[in-house]
Amino acid sequence: VTLEPSSAMVLSLFKQINVTKDFAGARTGVVGPAGKEVSFQLNHPTLIGDEAISFNGVQCSKEIDDGRDDDGNAKLQIMFGDGSLAVSHAMPLGDQLPSSQNTGGKFSTTFEVPISVFIQLMERENAYPIDWQSAERFATWLIPQRLLAYIFIANPDDSWSLKAKLDGESVTVHKAYNSRGVINGRTFTGFYLDLNELEIAPDVSYHLELNLPHRLPRGAFQGIFLHNLETSLTGNVTRCAIKTDS
Repeated sequence: VTLEPSSAMVLSLFKQINVTKDFAGARTGVVGPAGKEVSFQLNHPTLIGDEAISFNGVQCSKEIDDGRDDDGNAKLQIMFGDGSLAVSHAMPLGDQLPSSQNTGGKFSTTFEVPISVFIQLMERENAYPIDWQSAERFATWLIPQRLLAYIFIANPDDSWSLKAKLDGESVTVHKAYNSRGVINGRTFTGFYLDLNELEIAPDVSYHLELNLPHRLPRGAFQGIFLHNLETSLTGNVTRCAIKTDS
């Protein structure tokens, strides 16, 4: 099971009665990440048989994948549509991630924030109308309709000073805490940019430059990621395929 960045999973297990080994048939109510393909391995391809298999009304094609190893297994691929609505939890800001060998210093990237991100945050604000107080802005998990870009550095220190420029203009790098009232090194969680404050517009290209502390542990800086987002799900299956070795 692959987990999204900065996430956790809790599983509740139940004993299934009348278990069937027949994989064929029509399955409805299937959802997945908008605009992405989901694939997983079928360890018992003999259970597929010759009957039709479909997800949300889309029948799966059966294909031979010559590039696969002959391990006797099959692979199920489901493609979900609605790519224009795609939002990913902790999605990277920009088209470039730092090298795993980086030790801080200068970093730059070009980015656009898709309109789908703004729509999700606007819907959350409308569904969660709270009169937030100014002191609550210190805790990034509060006021969750904010568009924040988290600068991920392992084991950050609030004595550090980070500088940033957006399209050549200096902008403020904020410090984040997990408390709205206790603001010190023990509650410090890292650095972020407030993209609402910077009046970032949807689907517009920007250039960002960061000046990070020098001599960070190798790979401690892992990139800049959008905060307060949830992966958008859809039931719009556009394609389904079962690929086998032969």
